[in-house]
Amino acid sequence: MRRTFARMPATWRDESGFSIIEVLVALALLLVVLVPLSGFGLKLMGEHHNERQIEALQLARQEMERTILDESYRDVERTTSDERWTIRKNVARHDELVHVQVSVARQPADTALVQLQTLRRAR
Repeated sequence: MRRTFARMPATWRDESGFSIIEVLVALALLLVVLVPLSGFGLKLMGEHHNERQIEALQLARQEMERTILDESYRDVERTTSDERWTIRKNVARHDELVHVQVSVARQPADTALVQLQTLRRAR
């Protein structure tokens, strides 16, 4: 029993819509376009995070160098002039040693992006 298109019921021939092949081709084309774009977006987000981390590291290094050069061994918490970063310096003295910890956090979040520590001999 062989059926041909001409003998199919009229309701099957006149139905509008997409076939499964058309849907699969459309999905494949969509994936070909969206997958590279999503990777590009993730890369941009990662680069932005890296830039913020580098800026935080530079601020922490500057504060650490200022502390060591000036021997200003005291606790400090300050905000940068543009109010984007909070710099915290914690100092703890142990006999002849000074433990200095500098952390830099992005405003308004309070979690530190960068944390530097050093142990110095007190003079």
